[in-house]
Amino acid sequence: MKIKSIRRAFCVALAVVLLCGTLQGFAAADASDHCEHNPVILISGFGAVRLVDDDGYAFLPAGDAVTGFLQDNSGDLLKGIATAAGLPLGGDLLAMLVKLVEDLVEPLAMHPDGTPVHPEIHPVVSGAANTSLAAFRAAGLESEIPYASSQFLDMQLLADQIGADHVFNFMFDYRKSSLDLAEEFRTYVADVLRLTGHDRVNVYAISQGAMLVGAYLYAYGGGQIGDVVFDTPMLQGSDLITDFITDPLQLNFPLILRIASAIAHTELKLERIGGVLPADTLNPFLSSGAAALVLPRIIYAPALWDSLPAQRQAEKQALWLSDPACAPLKAKIQQMQEGFLTHVTETFEKATADGATISIVACAGLPLATGTVDNSDGIVNLRYACGATSAALGETFPADYVQQRDIGHYAISPDRTIDLSTGYWPQRTWIINRHIHGQVEWNPRSLALIMKLLTDAQIPDAWSSWEYPQFMECDSPTAELSARFTCTNSAFLPVVGSALAGTSLVIQNPSREVFVTVQSVRFTGGTLRADSPLPFVLAPGQSVSLAIQGDAPTSAVFDTLEVSYRRLLRLSPVETLQIGITITPDSPGAVQEEPPRRESACAAFFHYLWALALGTWRLIS
Repeated sequence: MKIKSIRRAFCVALAVVLLCGTLQGFAAADASDHCEHNPVILISGFGAVRLVDDDGYAFLPAGDAVTGFLQDNSGDLLKGIATAAGLPLGGDLLAMLVKLVEDLVEPLAMHPDGTPVHPEIHPVVSGAANTSLAAFRAAGLESEIPYASSQFLDMQLLADQIGADHVFNFMFDYRKSSLDLAEEFRTYVADVLRLTGHDRVNVYAISQGAMLVGAYLYAYGGGQIGDVVFDTPMLQGSDLITDFITDPLQLNFPLILRIASAIAHTELKLERIGGVLPADTLNPFLSSGAAALVLPRIIYAPALWDSLPAQRQAEKQALWLSDPACAPLKAKIQQMQEGFLTHVTETFEKATADGATISIVACAGLPLATGTVDNSDGIVNLRYACGATSAALGETFPADYVQQRDIGHYAISPDRTIDLSTGYWPQRTWIINRHIHGQVEWNPRSLALIMKLLTDAQIPDAWSSWEYPQFMECDSPTAELSARFTCTNSAFLPVVGSALAGTSLVIQNPSREVFVTVQSVRFTGGTLRADSPLPFVLAPGQSVSLAIQGDAPTSAVFDTLEVSYRRLLRLSPVETLQIGITITPDSPGAVQEEPPRRESACAAFFHYLWALALGTWRLIS
């Protein structure tokens, strides 16, 4: 019995050892799956990192602090706004702005030489060891991650694929020069490589963060970099900065509210209340407040001057930096201007020779929030984001316009507003029309593109993928409608031989909650026609494939698709989506055979009856 007991115990022990070894093997396999990917470093834009002092005071303060200020001063604020609008209530809006700005902006103050007035201000957390997703979780600091409220492109989404200990967030003082931040980033990259045991890191940089990474690549090359994705980048500045330091400031309130809707990831159309705001009265107050209160505190921030376009530097430096004490700041500005900012393409070429892969995702089709009417994503001019030539906003290139550079590929957008041949990096640049700065992750297709570029960069260039065409239309939930040809997944309709390559147009309702009634679909130039019974309803997320007919042209023809629609069972006016299209025998990118249509227009018509009944029931109940 004793021997049997010993044998039994030995067998149990052996089984436990084998089981543990097997589990460890699974764990090791899981870890190796994660570790085969380069670690990814995320770099945010201006103002996204919370700065604190040694006592924990923050800029920007927590939301409850701002809410508390508004609640404590709500009466005075309302009286001030009413007085500004012309009602004699004795309110002083400017005094309230002074109080708010002094509380919020003073910590950011800089000396004329570009050094901080309050050197104790620093990122709330920093260092590679403290800023992986695993470290944020361990310290209970997940709320401090920039853009932590994002529903899509966040550290967790990447961690699901490569592990929480392989996703990092470079936390930095966004007031600093890109040159100084590039040096800090060099140390950070080395620390990430040491912590993870890899030879290279992948980098996702947004807005101002892209300029920082550009300065790094210019100074140190791409020897430790794998894949770089620049999302709505500020590669040569923004006229928004020029506008901000120019008197008077004329804010575009409807666009600001639209940007606010996108940032909040809400489908509420906040911009529709823009006309209610007393913009003519508020703009002078805000302009004088910026000139008197904000600018004196931040005008010497090196990052602000890095973000000012080169052609405006001399004028604005003469206005703001004439004090001899500004000499060190001006020297640093000049070093940045003569370095990366005038050698963007050369920097990318050198980094590529070092083994890096660089991609740009930019957005277009909007004016700047500060009032300048230039093709932009609301914050950064398209030409500064990717170097492309663009027509005046609201216009198209003239009929005799030809592509400015031969890059071996057709590079004019289907709406003939963008010539990407002049871009810094046209072979790996994607443009999303009608999309807002910094909200590319709010668009499912661009989100998928960015994730693929960061974790599985198997797209050789920007015109080889049917799934991710170089010129995309916005598919975010706030777009209400999008349209594209099935054969190219874009607004290009190719001609193959003497026939159209595709015969279907896909119209989609990308909303998650709103039914849309499509009332008409037409091509204004008369080159094509869409066959569909009208009207029909698209439920949230639904798309319909419409048959199109027309003769194939022998040369490129530009036309405009117009889709009239309204939001079902809401007090919404009839709106029109206009998308410029190009029918061309030149290769616009990848073309594939059309799959079967997802739903015929006839089926969509019957869906209209069901949706109407459902919507009526919702309204009644």
